[in-house]
Amino acid sequence: NGEVTDYPAEKFGKEIKVTFSLPPAGSMLFYVSTEKLKGYKRPIEAKDVNLVPSTSGLKVVRDNLNVLPIDFCDLQLAGKTLKDIHVSEASQMVYKQNGFSYGDPWNHSVQYKSSITDRSEFDDKNGFIATYRFNLDKKFDYSTIKAVVERPELWSVSINGRNIEPNAGEWWLDHSFGVFSIGSWLKKGENILTIHCKPFKINAEIEPVYLLGDFSVVSANKGWKITAPLTRMALGSWKEQGQPFYSWDVTYSQEYEVTKKASHYEVTLGKWNGTVAELFVNGKGAGTFALPTDKIDVTRLITEGKNNIEVKITGSLKNLLGPHHNQPDPGMTGPEHWRSIKNYPAGKDYQLLDYGLTENFYLYDN
Repeated sequence: NGEVTDYPAEKFGKEIKVTFSLPPAGSMLFYVSTEKLKGYKRPIEAKDVNLVPSTSGLKVVRDNLNVLPIDFCDLQLAGKTLKDIHVSEASQMVYKQNGFSYGDPWNHSVQYKSSITDRSEFDDKNGFIATYRFNLDKKFDYSTIKAVVERPELWSVSINGRNIEPNAGEWWLDHSFGVFSIGSWLKKGENILTIHCKPFKINAEIEPVYLLGDFSVVSANKGWKITAPLTRMALGSWKEQGQPFYSWDVTYSQEYEVTKKASHYEVTLGKWNGTVAELFVNGKGAGTFALPTDKIDVTRLITEGKNNIEVKITGSLKNLLGPHHNQPDPGMTGPEHWRSIKNYPAGKDYQLLDYGLTENFYLYDN
């Protein structure tokens, strides 16, 4: 804001010493004079601040629908049915059946001009059927639940035996991910979604199907099951609160009543896990947290009366997209991280990261 202040300094003979801490991408500009300058106010020091009590308590809200990826399926191919196969292995089998000796070419081949996409005639005219199973273990409002299928134009899609079409103009995560409203056709217990490709097409890779909605996800003997949504979220890991694959924002907010505005306000943040933590005061962006020691000056945004302070924690797509199996090391991933998955594990055995705010945030004044 262009404000100029004095700054604490210690004098050692002909030298002076200053101590400072900068946030990521932050900056400070110092002017060192040959004599003591007067008329500049001192900045507020942390030791002078006081905790401002919240008048509302902490409110935690998930900003988007929850999600469950289903990455195992049953495969009907060449007159046989194979149960509980990881989608990458199912895709390998389909391409081998159609003349690709090394399996799915999109995982390992380099296309010369359009040499792979030009292949349009295949021996297997009946194609294949991939069946995805998921369980709703309680009766609750299913109306928000939708299914997401990649490249919906390649398949005939059905839910519990009823053919369905993608919602016109609607997509999720990527323009090639079609969205199907399925809430009206769901039932308590096992539900079955199928994709049928007939005849086989060169782009017909078998990928996970995603379920979106207002629900919770808990571990099952094979993968996961869907249950009723939480009445409220709290501090702590999202995956321990029925949101193991959730990858977007969760907002943590508190209200503060200010009767007489002080000269200085700052917000500190406790422990958190995510890709970024953003601060908003009365709906306006106030900055981002990166280090545990970060303090954000919010003086200009605080007003007399009711003030709302929000911290948004953002996760990442690692938990949504994987890899989830065979305990991969963190870092770069490639097609091999989705191969050699032999068994359909319990949900608790998926590799997932903890995201969320685990300690509260605080407002201080002076």
